[in-house]
Amino acid sequence: MERASGLQSSTASKTAIFLGLDPGLSFTGFAVALVDIMSAKILSVIEVGVIATERQKLKQVRLTSDGYDRARVHVSGIRRVIQTHDVRFVAMEMAAATRHIKPTFSFGVMTGIAASLEPPLIQVLPGEVKAVAGVRQATKRDIIAWALEESRQGSADWPTSSRTNKLGLSWRGRNVAKVAEHPADALAAIKAALTTDQFRLAANLFD
Repeated sequence: MERASGLQSSTASKTAIFLGLDPGLSFTGFAVALVDIMSAKILSVIEVGVIATERQKLKQVRLTSDGYDRARVHVSGIRRVIQTHDVRFVAMEMAAATRHIKPTFSFGVMTGIAASLEPPLIQVLPGEVKAVAGVRQATKRDIIAWALEESRQGSADWPTSSRTNKLGLSWRGRNVAKVAEHPADALAAIKAALTTDQFRLAANLFD
């Protein structure tokens, strides 16, 4: 796994390390990429992965207590990635509003975690993430396929499975696992963030 300095500058280009997040209490997908600030392009994908937790099945465990314990696991994992790669920006997919309690609770917890992180946060919407694949109503498979192609440059190792290849996608000769949808969304969040006014404003601040 390669490590790059969080911010590099030269007369030719200025680059920064981005962390993309697809948040959730069960699965948080993440992607780390080196981005050219001036051209707003992903140069290489350094690492992708999934932080996974399971809900405690004991009836006496309260939802809030369970959420707290699982959130600590996600915080630890996300901060490890930030420290390892000296991340300078975080791009995060923000879920649409829902009437259901559990998804709302989960996203509230994850939003709190994102707000506690030191790197500046760029928020993107689900529709912006889907648009990255070049298809207005992109499927999960479309986004994964885009992410795999985007990762040809870099050291990222995508989740694979020895089971039946339901996605019909492969990575270095192995079947891509369904769980790859989470880091794929995270990488797409980075790509979508590079088109936002928030990013353009930040880019103008680089010397």
